Amino acid sequence: ALLIPPVLPGLSQQRDGTSTMGKTASTRSETNDGFRTYNEAALDERVLNPLIAAAKAISPLERYALPWTLQGTDTAAFVNDPPSRAGLLAVSVAQSIARQSGEYAPCIIMVANKASLERHLKALEPFGQSVGFTVSSVSGEQFATANVYVGDPLSLRKAIAKGTLEITQSLFIGIDDTDEMYQLGLAEDAQYVLAKFGDAHKVLLAGQDPPYIKQMVHSFLDQAQFVYAGRDDAAVVDGVEQHAYRTEATEKLRVMMGLLNDIGGQGASETAVVFVNSSLTADWLAYKLTNNGIKAKSVT
Repeated sequence: ALLIPPVLPGLSQQRDGTSTMGKTASTRSETNDGFRTYNEAALDERVLNPLIAAAKAISPLERYALPWTLQGTDTAAFVNDPPSRAGLLAVSVAQSIARQSGEYAPCIIMVANKASLERHLKALEPFGQSVGFTVSSVSGEQFATANVYVGDPLSLRKAIAKGTLEITQSLFIGIDDTDEMYQLGLAEDAQYVLAKFGDAHKVLLAGQDPPYIKQMVHSFLDQAQFVYAGRDDAAVVDGVEQHAYRTEATEKLRVMMGLLNDIGGQGASETAVVFVNSSLTADWLAYKLTNNGIKAKSVT
């Protein structure tokens, strides 16, 4: 059995493994355990009705991101599940519009490719009918006036710069496929749109979180919350606790030995499994642990 003891003094623990960078904070703090159902999210009835009609279950991404996006907090969320990302933005946009009692600035959703554009249009459709807002795709220079514009960053940038898309403010900006935008050379265009509407509520989504995306978050999102959502089938079995420890690279061995010593103190039958990145590291770690009085064996 692999047992992880409580946090050691002086260490920063985050329950989902996210890190706190700059002015950002982990999303799954003690005050945010997420919504288990859409009913818990206190959605506008017009937003909730399409979800009930579709018998849609809340996704892991929505569970932990909606508490932030619904209260207007800039959010960066990472999960390799395009449908759940589209669903999160659709609910967030619909709720943002439903709160408005009068005229409001348009919403913008940036995507990297045609498949993603169609996915977002489909996700928004039932909410547009229920709440009463219109959606238009921006491709090239052809688009209809709407409350929500969905398009790739280059098309949106050109339309805004030329004045064919007359927007001076934006209520909400969603960015999906951010990692793919970098691969396609669209990141600069996305940043142009983000900088143009600095006061908008922003939600950035991607399948991965390389350093250049985190830098984009720090540059264009305000006090952003980070969300990392796994797949449903990746959940651990009941009774297994998960903890993450953040420490300097030079302190990792000391911290690990402290954890292993705590496990060993609970009884001779307790066993720990440590995963490393190579057989060479496994041999080195087994040697270091053994020399520090912890029985260890390299399995390669």
